[in-house]
Amino acid sequence: NQKVRTGRNSGTILEFNDKTRMTMGERAQMLLDDLVYDRKTENLTGMVQLTRGVLRFASAKAANVDVKVRTPTAIIGIRGTAFDVLANSRKTDVTVINGRIQVNSQFGIQEVGPGETLSVDSSGGAKLTSEQSPEMTIAVNKMLSMISESKTFPTHTDNLKDKPRLKTDNQNFASNKRTKQPKAFFDAIRGKNLEDVIYIDLKYGRVVIELLKKLAQMHVARIKELVRQGFYNGLKFHRVQKGFVAETGDPKGTGLGGSGKMLKAELSNESFVRGVVGMKHTLRELDSADSQFFIMMGSASHLDGKYTIWGRVIYGIEFVDLLKQGSPPKEADVIKEMRVAVDTD
Repeated sequence: NQKVRTGRNSGTILEFNDKTRMTMGERAQMLLDDLVYDRKTENLTGMVQLTRGVLRFASAKAANVDVKVRTPTAIIGIRGTAFDVLANSRKTDVTVINGRIQVNSQFGIQEVGPGETLSVDSSGGAKLTSEQSPEMTIAVNKMLSMISESKTFPTHTDNLKDKPRLKTDNQNFASNKRTKQPKAFFDAIRGKNLEDVIYIDLKYGRVVIELLKKLAQMHVARIKELVRQGFYNGLKFHRVQKGFVAETGDPKGTGLGGSGKMLKAELSNESFVRGVVGMKHTLRELDSADSQFFIMMGSASHLDGKYTIWGRVIYGIEFVDLLKQGSPPKEADVIKEMRVAVDTD
C-alpha cells in the first residue's frame, strides 16, 4: 500500500530481487498493492495500480512473474514480459515489447503480442493496432531520454562474460559533451573505450552500439573498417518488423547487396534479445555474412547459435522502435551517419 510518484521532467526505476524493473516517466502515480517476492520459490506476485502516467515493466524471468497492472480502465495480466503502458482516468494504451499479455476491460479480454498496441478508451472501446499513439510515443521517448535504456531492460547481455572492460578515451569523451545529447547518452558511454563504440545517427536520435570484440573479433574489425569508409552513410533500413528486427547495410536497399567481402561466422552462446546486434547471412550459408546487420527489437531464441552477435545497443533503442515498418518500407528511414565514437568531434 505504498505510493510512488514522479514530478515534471523526472523519472525513476524500481528494481526487485529477481531483477524485474519498473521504469516510471514524468508525472506518474503508482500504488504498490501486496507486491511480494518469495525468496524460496523465486516468484514475484501482486498488484501494481497505475493511476496516471507512463510505465515500462521489464522482467528477466518469464516463468516466475505473476503480477497484474491495474489502470482506471483496464487490468493487465503479466507472466514475464516487457511492455509500456500509458494511463489516465479514461484511457489506457499498452504496447508489448517481449512476451504476451492479457488485458481485461469492460470490453472483454484481449491478448496482446510483441509489436502490438492495445488502446482501451472508456467511451470508445478497445482497439488493437501495430502503431502507438503520438501521445504514447512522446511519453515513452521522454522517459527513456531521462533514464538510460540499458538500465530499463534486464537481459542476458547485461552479464556477458566477454564484455570488454577497457579504459575510456577521456579526451574524446570530454569533446563529445559539446554535442547536443541528453544526460542518458553520456551515462551510457561513460567508462567505455570509444574505439569500441559506434554511433548510428537517425532522424529520430542517436543509437549507441557497444562492440563485442571477444564474441566476434573479425566482424567487429570489418564493421569498423566499413564505418570509417563511410559505407553505411545514407543506407536504408530495408526491413523493419516491429518487435523483431530492423535490418540495414545493403547499398541496393533490397536485402540482396553487400560490400563484396564475406566473413566466416563467429557464433557464440549468447541469446538474441532486445538490443543485440547481429550479422545477416544467406540462409543455410553461415560463412556468407557481408555488410548487412540487424538490430533486435525483441527476443528471438530461434536465432540463437545461428547468427554472429557483434554488438549491443546501450543507448537509443527507442529510436530504432520508431523506424518505418515494412519489407521494404514504403518510405524507408536511412542512416544519416554511422561513426566510430572515437572519431567524432
